[in-house]
Amino acid sequence: MTAPSITKPFLERYPEAGYWLDLGLRPTVARALVTAGYLTLADLAGKFREDLAAIRGFGSFSLAKCETLLGSPFPSRTEELSKGGIHPLVRNALERSGIRSLADLAKLTREQFLALPGFGPKGLLQCERALGRPLDSPTQDLDPAPASGPPRRHFR
Repeated sequence: MTAPSITKPFLERYPEAGYWLDLGLRPTVARALVTAGYLTLADLAGKFREDLAAIRGFGSFSLAKCETLLGSPFPSRTEELSKGGIHPLVRNALERSGIRSLADLAKLTREQFLALPGFGPKGLLQCERALGRPLDSPTQDLDPAPASGPPRRHFR
């Protein structure tokens, strides 16, 4: 049963939280899970780390505790990006933009990448290293000088 230190008003307000409290989770974590719609361990099965980490009041300790209770780690949507050596802040920004794999990343041009919110030259460099090549750029294909022909004369 739940710990005696849990107040009666808390359980009256969040009766489903008792399930999580019985499993040893803290009241704030239990409330966060119930508020997010997760009422049992079965509800957490098949969820991604990023989904759970986005829940307010649910941190890395809570994530580890739930993984222990489930008996397996939560998969990550951005695991491939992580293996590519992309910094977690850049991975999170990529995920917010809907980019979850190197294949998704490779579809972007440099200009599209730099137009995404929160990205700059450093993030671009990390992503290009992970891809093993620079992102394509249509503006690099436009060469203002002709490739062949007579040399231009400069007038003073």
